[in-house]
Amino acid sequence: MTTDAVSTAVLKRCADKVGAKLQVFQIRNDSRSGGTVGPMLSSMTGIRAVDAGIPQLSMHSIRATTGSLDPGLGVLMFKGFLGGFEEVDREFRE
Repeated sequence: MTTDAVSTAVLKRCADKVGAKLQVFQIRNDSRSGGTVGPMLSSMTGIRAVDAGIPQLSMHSIRATTGSLDPGLGVLMFKGFLGGFEEVDREFRE
């Protein structure tokens, strides 16, 4: 899996700082999912990674759709992550 407990906590802290809410979804580890290159790249490089984004119509499933507010909420969350990562990363290192 791309996302682990540490990367989830960092993303959640960044989102909390800007008032963004996260919707967490997990796939059972004994079932096949769409699959991405994230797990391979993060394990090969040792870089912390998180699989985050907003659903797009039929991106991975017929059940994945975007609500009318989702794009703006996604922008808020990603701006919070990109703008606050260094500060949050320092918090986690202390």
